[in-house]
Amino acid sequence: MTSGADEGRRLLFVCDDESVCASVVGTLSGWSVTVAGNYLEGIAEAGSGSFEAVLGYVGMGQSQPGEAVAGMREAFGDGRIVLCCYPEGEPVTRGVLTCGADDYVICPIDADEFSAVIDGGVLAGERGCCGMSEAELRAMGVVARELGSTPSKLLGRLAEMVRTAFGAESAAVVVDGTTATSGQSSHDPVLREQILCGGRSLGHVVLGRCSEGAYGDDVAGRLAGYAGLLGELIRAGVDQRRYREMAYTDSLSGLPNRRYLMTFLERLLANVARDGGEVTLLMFDIDCFKRYNDECGHGAGDEIIRGCGRLFRANCREHDVVTRFGGDEFVVVFWDKGGRRVVGSSHPRSVLPIIDRFRESLRSHRFEHVRLPEGMRLTVSGGLASFPADAVGARGLLDRADAALLRAKREGKNRVYLCGANGVESLGREGAAGSG
Repeated sequence: MTSGADEGRRLLFVCDDESVCASVVGTLSGWSVTVAGNYLEGIAEAGSGSFEAVLGYVGMGQSQPGEAVAGMREAFGDGRIVLCCYPEGEPVTRGVLTCGADDYVICPIDADEFSAVIDGGVLAGERGCCGMSEAELRAMGVVARELGSTPSKLLGRLAEMVRTAFGAESAAVVVDGTTATSGQSSHDPVLREQILCGGRSLGHVVLGRCSEGAYGDDVAGRLAGYAGLLGELIRAGVDQRRYREMAYTDSLSGLPNRRYLMTFLERLLANVARDGGEVTLLMFDIDCFKRYNDECGHGAGDEIIRGCGRLFRANCREHDVVTRFGGDEFVVVFWDKGGRRVVGSSHPRSVLPIIDRFRESLRSHRFEHVRLPEGMRLTVSGGLASFPADAVGARGLLDRADAALLRAKREGKNRVYLCGANGVESLGREGAAGSG
């Protein structure tokens, strides 16, 4: 969407909030404004080279603003990138400056101030509106980049940010019974402030003694402001972890999905390539699944998928990863958490007992709402491939396992085949993990 003066200076505005967008565009009447609804769209637009500057809105609940700004910087080159936010979002926005932005302005935007900032006027860091040091800005940037990290790690970063902001010997953040500290351990807290979010108490933040002299008269008010910021950041972290979990979880089976598999597998193979070891991947699907859907109903098909996922999860090792790849296909990643295996052991064949246990569980399992037609028995076919013996990367490993699975299907189903140096071969014995 483009608005403003036709002959005005060209500005790309990245904003996902319609009310903020309308307010800002209405203020910048001297600009020809193109609006991108999110940073991905903005990055694509920025590469066109037709804009004088980029303005990006930073909201309190925004996911990974630091990464978004860094991507915008890469796309926009040396062009001027300015951020905008409302006062409550200022600490986060100042932290994001370290990721590639040139400056920021506070909403509601003053048109004259904005033009001065775009033309390279006084930097926000020099205006002193919060008196933040360079070290504090760096700490803010770390928090902004790690909002989606584990709760304990995020609380640790928040404690570090508070200690840096106040020049304290120590600081602690306590939320839901978890305590994170930064600096020297202290049993003599100087100030304590409750952390509130949406009217609910999440915990409290504690300051130790000032590392140099005494705190100023405004320290209590500043700590109260920071406690409010901590509440918003903690809520944003919870939201981001929830969104990430939703993005990586298959809604039907509750298992990790294909997106998670690819992320995990690429990282795992890189570690194994560096440190040594072996990874075996099993791809399997449910034989004649379409027939179950057609004759028993799609509800029964859903129950079979959920049941297969739970049964395999129950029969493999805790650290192995069971995923739903799509449809009735599953992928299991077997890896050695403790490092390299004993010399002479065979990694692919060592997973056969796990596959046998799963197939036996599947044979005896009674699905609550599934009534199989006479003569039908629930079976699976699978293909195994190993890294580094059979493939050099995640995509190649999946392709090799898929080739073995297809061979198992062509050879009569209810069996597992292995990719190896001599092509695809059958594994196991009648009624076990080989031909059945």
